[in-house]
Amino acid sequence: MLALTLTLSHETYSPKVLQTLEMPKGFTATPITLILKTASPACRSEYRPISLCNVTNKICTKLMTIRLGRVLSKVLLLSQSRFVPGRLLIDNAF
Repeated sequence: MLALTLTLSHETYSPKVLQTLEMPKGFTATPITLILKTASPACRSEYRPISLCNVTNKICTKLMTIRLGRVLSKVLLLSQSRFVPGRLLIDNAF
């Protein structure tokens, strides 16, 4: 069932994201839940915030990162070494 859900999500979101370069509304919304650190909290520091990220958002973001990584080394100038695997900042020093 999980594989079917991921396949449907990919077919639903991927064409729209790739054509318009925009995420669907609410796609990146992340609710934050507060969890108690102590039994009876008296101030804000006694709560621990936890964000509940959308799994589909994480998968699509990772796919976009991988796809962009393949293109960045071809698009960026040789003097730009940031975000390109295999290029170091020290390469531009000499």
